[in-house]
Amino acid sequence: TGCADAQIYELLEKFLIPVMVIFFMSIGMGAVGVIVTDSQNALSAARLLFALLSRRSRIDPTDNKGTRLRGLRGDISVQNVIFAYPAAPDHIICNGYSLEIG
Repeated sequence: TGCADAQIYELLEKFLIPVMVIFFMSIGMGAVGVIVTDSQNALSAARLLFALLSRRSRIDPTDNKGTRLRGLRGDISVQNVIFAYPAAPDHIICNGYSLEIG
């Protein structure tokens, strides 16, 4: 039995080690695919964000021209808001929502 055990061990060693190496390499390669996809999405989002941040405003914040509002207090009030997205009109997001800020 000692000789048979040695042969089985040698067979398993020759078979299992390459199988395990291939298995763990494939896990790593699959993870790299996810990282590359996420990196591409992050790069696209960053380009869009920096394009928006670097665009020139059509409003000159230093210009004093324009209409001045009188009696502006800055209070906000919404009452009994009922809202659903057009794509899901039966799924109400806000139902009777009210808010007072000021």
